[in-house]
Amino acid sequence: MEKILRFFRTEEPSPPSPCDGMDAGDFAAICLLVSAAYIEDGCDPREEAALRRMAVDGFNLDAGEAEALLSLAVSEEQEASDLFRWTKRVNESYEYERKIGLLEKMWEVVASDGVIGDFESNLLRRVSGLLYVSDKDAGEARRRVLLRMEG
Repeated sequence: MEKILRFFRTEEPSPPSPCDGMDAGDFAAICLLVSAAYIEDGCDPREEAALRRMAVDGFNLDAGEAEALLSLAVSEEQEASDLFRWTKRVNESYEYERKIGLLEKMWEVVASDGVIGDFESNLLRRVSGLLYVSDKDAGEARRRVLLRMEG
């Protein structure tokens, strides 16, 4: 029984980050953005452009850092078996409002190709639950993004 308990108590090592000063929460957020982009049939070029823009603007990276970070995030995300690995790190380092901002970025990524698919909507619902964001606030985040994209 002790072996089983030790297994569940073991902390996962922090994922590597190619950028000095970037904490595990920000890297996890980038990985969640990558998850959103790749959830349905790979990454559309418009989703890829949205990812790059968010990495540069949203995380204050230069183009080279953003490229290295996104490349690492794609490979980390392909190896991840669940969302909990990333949402746990976001929960540890993001305040509530920042989590809502991350959900808005994720909605921007999935909506950037002009279509929000069922798998994309499902992913965002699961992530909002794992981030402990209320349904009301998650719905408002989606609404704000869609209104910005229309206008």
